[in-house]
Amino acid sequence: MTIRTRLTRTVMTVAILAVGLFGTISVVAIDHTLRSSFHAQLTTLVTAVASAVDVNDRSEVGLDTHDLDQLTTLHAGVPFALFDRRGKRVLGDLFPPPSRRGGLAIARAPVVRKGVVYGWVDAWESDAWIASVDRAMILGALAAAAALVGLGVFLARRTADALEDMLARVQAAYVREKRFAADASHELRTPLAVIKAESDLALRRDRSAEEYRAAIESIAREASRLEEITDQLLEATRTHVEAHEVGSVDLTDLAREVAERVRPAAEVRDVTIRVASSGATLARANWRTVERSLLAIVHNAILHAPQAGAVELRVERAPKEVRVSVADDGSGFSRDALDHATERFWRDDSARSRGGTGLGLAIARSMAEANGGSIRLANRTDGGALVTLTLPRADA
Repeated sequence: MTIRTRLTRTVMTVAILAVGLFGTISVVAIDHTLRSSFHAQLTTLVTAVASAVDVNDRSEVGLDTHDLDQLTTLHAGVPFALFDRRGKRVLGDLFPPPSRRGGLAIARAPVVRKGVVYGWVDAWESDAWIASVDRAMILGALAAAAALVGLGVFLARRTADALEDMLARVQAAYVREKRFAADASHELRTPLAVIKAESDLALRRDRSAEEYRAAIESIAREASRLEEITDQLLEATRTHVEAHEVGSVDLTDLAREVAERVRPAAEVRDVTIRVASSGATLARANWRTVERSLLAIVHNAILHAPQAGAVELRVERAPKEVRVSVADDGSGFSRDALDHATERFWRDDSARSRGGTGLGLAIARSMAEANGGSIRLANRTDGGALVTLTLPRADA
C-alpha cells in the first residue's frame, strides 16, 4: 500500500469521525435547546393564563373579556383552554382528539387560590418544526462532512505526492551516493593495487637499473592517475558559491577564453574549435566555477569528437537566462548516457576504453547548479552530442 493511499484513508477516517462526532453533538445540543425553549414558552403561557383566571363565590373559574383579549394578543396563534375542577372546558380552544395529538407539545398549569385547585389551563402547539430544523442541520452537517472529506483527500494526496517525491529523491540520492562510494573505491583501488604490485615485485629480489626504472615509471603513472582522481573528487565537492563571489560574467568572453585554453588539446586530435555569439551575454554567476564547468564540458566534447572533427561553442541569450551550447560531431550520447552521464564516476561502456574518470560532466553539473544554473544533455538531429549550460541572466 502506497503512502498516498494510507494517508488518504487516514485523513478520510479522521475527517468522517470528527465531523460525525461534532455534528451529532451539535444536533443533539441544538435540538435540546429548541425543545426546552419551546416548552418554556408554553409553560409561561399557561402560567400567565392561570394567574389571570377569576374564581367567583361559587368556585367557578373564568376570564373577563379584557384579560382574554390581552392574553390572545400576547400569545397569538397558540391555542389554550381553561378547564374547571371537573375537567369541563370553560373557554378557549377545543383540545385536539387523541388521533391528532401526535407531535404536539402540551403544557398544563393549575388554577390555585389559597392552596385550593379550582381548575387548570392547557396550551398546546406542534413541535414538528423542530424536527425540520434537525433534518436541515443533519443535511448541513453531511454537506460539510463531504466538503471537508473532499478537501482533506485533496490535501492528503498533495501531501502524499510531495512525501513520495521527497522519499524517491532521498532514495535516489542514497543509491547515487552508494554507487559513488563503490565506484570511487574501485577507481582508487586500481592504481593503488598496481603501485603495491610493482613495489612488491621490485623488492622481491635484486633487479637491474632498467627494471627498477620501469617499475618506478609504472608507479609514477598510477600515482599520477591517483592524483588526477583525487583532484577531480575535490573539484566535485567544491561547488559552494558564496553570495559575495557572484557577479556579472560575460559568457562570450569566457567561451572564447576556454576555447583558447583547450585549443592545444584539440589540435592533437585535429579537432577544430569554433565560438559563435550574438554579442555580450552577461550571466549572474561566479567566473571561476563557470569556467571549470565549461572546461569540463569542452574537454568531454573534444574527447568524443572524431579525428579531424569540430566542436562549436554557441552563446545565446533568452528572456531570463543565458546559454552556452557545446556541440560535437561525434557519435552522440547513448540512451543510458542521456540519463546518467552527469553522475559521478558513471561511464558508458563505449567510453571506458578511452580512459577518464567519469567525473567531467558530474563536475560541470555541480558547478552549474552551484550558480543557480543547469546542464542539459541531448543529441543533435544531424548527429553528435549537444551539452547546454544554462545560467541566470545578470539583469533578470
